[in-house]
Amino acid sequence: MLSGLLPGLFALLGAAIGGAVKWGAVRNRRSMAAVTRAQAVLDRRYAAHTDFVVAVDRFRKRAREYRSLLYDGAPAEQADAAGLSYIEACDVLSDKVGVAGMSGPPELADSAASVHRAAEAYAETIDQWRRSGSPAEGRGARERKCLAGLAELDDARGRYIVLASLLFSE
Repeated sequence: MLSGLLPGLFALLGAAIGGAVKWGAVRNRRSMAAVTRAQAVLDRRYAAHTDFVVAVDRFRKRAREYRSLLYDGAPAEQADAAGLSYIEACDVLSDKVGVAGMSGPPELADSAASVHRAAEAYAETIDQWRRSGSPAEGRGARERKCLAGLAELDDARGRYIVLASLLFSE
């Protein structure tokens, strides 16, 4: 009688082991899929914030070039061409801060918004200079205002870089 039960018991034991192995494999795949999704989110965040920093740096460069031409009293055609590049850099920066903000994390999105506000204030100072035509204040005073705005932008950018480095190194 025992010999008749042994094959059944071995079959039952084999089915239990097979089921446990399959359950473990499914669980492992789900875990790996979750890790892959989390890494993809982190990669997208990193790319969005890297693109934002690149846009900030491009804006700074275009603004400096344009401000330099204003300071030197360059011919209108030359200043207008630099002005278009500057405006384009402003637009790209506005686009990139939105993407970085949506990418998160919230504390880094807030810092990116602070950098953008500083860039807007700096841009407004340059734009006021451009609109002023023949202002009463000298170009040295206007340049000092612009440099103060640039310093605020650089400070905000530095804080942003430190925070991003901390958050992405975790």
